[in-house]
Amino acid sequence: LWVLAGTVAWISHLGARAPRLSGFLTARGFPGNAPAEGLTQFLRANVPAAIGFVAPHSLLPPRRMHSFCKRLASDAERVWFGSFAAFFLRRPGSGRLLYNALAAGTLHFLLANFTPLTTPVVASLPFPENAHVFLSVSCLLLAVASMLAEPQTYGLLGTGQMLGWSPKFATPPPNHMDAITWMGVSAWRGGKHLLGERFLLARYVDLKMKAKHGDIMGAIAFVLFTGVSILPKELTFGDCLTRGVAAFYLRRRSKSFRDWVASVEGAHLATWGIRACLLLAAFRAAADYDVSAKSDGKMSPAAATACAAATAALLRFAERRSEKTKKHETLFKDDAVSSQSARKTEQPRESLRASDEGHDAPCASVVEVSFRDIEPEGTKKTRRSARVSSRAA
Repeated sequence: LWVLAGTVAWISHLGARAPRLSGFLTARGFPGNAPAEGLTQFLRANVPAAIGFVAPHSLLPPRRMHSFCKRLASDAERVWFGSFAAFFLRRPGSGRLLYNALAAGTLHFLLANFTPLTTPVVASLPFPENAHVFLSVSCLLLAVASMLAEPQTYGLLGTGQMLGWSPKFATPPPNHMDAITWMGVSAWRGGKHLLGERFLLARYVDLKMKAKHGDIMGAIAFVLFTGVSILPKELTFGDCLTRGVAAFYLRRRSKSFRDWVASVEGAHLATWGIRACLLLAAFRAAADYDVSAKSDGKMSPAAATACAAATAALLRFAERRSEKTKKHETLFKDDAVSSQSARKTEQPRESLRASDEGHDAPCASVVEVSFRDIEPEGTKKTRRSARVSSRAA
């Protein structure tokens, strides 16, 4: 969680905007190493470390890591610390825990040794510095607190399975959700429940109105967290290149992210609109740019607009689903875990533990029960037929 929160702070250069917080953040909270002299040096310095993070993150998912741990458990007894290692490797959740530890370690190494590309400067956001820092810190704290308040966070980390907690705390988020997507979902839920229903809307008597306004608070928290708070004060070409590659990778590799974005399409488009307005305001402030001046290290507004439009088009293309499936708008919302045809959800402790032991509990076993009316011999009867969902573990 510390690496994940520090990565969000690093992306927004929070350590540079708030130096007093840099000592508590991952890699000091901003790319502070000596900058690269050009694009070639930038790629040569950062691509190997990026591959070191992406390769195990993609090739060793929790289920495969769990199988690897089971094979290592038999060999671990031969070394002097074998009893402890074998006990750890055989525990449910060991694969997910090691997967998260490896991802956190390689990501921290990438951020700590990242060589930035500080020129050319694409845009300087016309945002008050103190207000920007306050927004970034408050949104980050809300997202982290919301993650800690969600029981599924501990299933995502693997600690719930490892410590033998109840299925509520040992079940990861559905649909093999990744950590950064879960952070966005948690920010939405935190805005709805923690900030909305339990604080600002606590005195509401009408439950329907309370739930409706709670959804609005969740959308506002999500938009502010993902659309404004993670933007740096000064956006360079290196920042755009890094963020663009990372965003494209997340959208193409994570089906859970695409499903979540499809379920909150309006709020997601609002984040794009806010970013576009901020960039246009920055370009308007730079309207007196002198094209003949090449030493100031700034990109012309026309070139920056073209780059922003190309990046937005590429990311929107990446958000398209690779398969034609029906969109479930309630897939990740609070009180729904299946489609409208689902009437009953069962999650016995025995099946969850079996899922933990066999597949490291990538997602909860969701049983969808459908009801169909048939009319044999003119009499209506109700027949129950259960089918295991495609999202089952």
